[in-house]
Amino acid sequence: MSQPEADSALDTLASCGRYARWLFDLARPFLGSRVVEAGAGLGTESRILSDDPHRRVMLTDADPARVRLLGERFAGNRRVTALEWRLPGPFPAPEFEPDTFVAWNVLEHIEDDILALRRMREALPGGGRVVIFSPAGRPLMSGMDRRMGHFRRYGRG
Repeated sequence: MSQPEADSALDTLASCGRYARWLFDLARPFLGSRVVEAGAGLGTESRILSDDPHRRVMLTDADPARVRLLGERFAGNRRVTALEWRLPGPFPAPEFEPDTFVAWNVLEHIEDDILALRRMREALPGGGRVVIFSPAGRPLMSGMDRRMGHFRRYGRG
């Protein structure tokens, strides 16, 4: 998928406020006070994550242009930082000491998803949570998924 197509898909998701709220509500019981959002994209979920005045949020993305955009969008919120991170590379800011990682519709885009999960787990000092939301239904993997840059869909196994 080209960068303009990816940005268009993210813009479409950003206009789906109920969807963003639904995803956040699924994750809410598992969120801590120092959350890293992997693959924050345009910051759709980030807005909801950063609403809690007791939560610090680090927004990450592999695309430097998106990281700059996130930094601009959240410039007025001192509890939010934006940082470039290309999974499955090591977490680049261990001084942040996250207690939660969230990844909404991200893991399926990473070829070595197991290493990506390990990297998140390694960055959680003394425990914590990794909250993942990804496309399911392996038999539904299609050309559309591949065009979106998906390496897989997930199943219970």
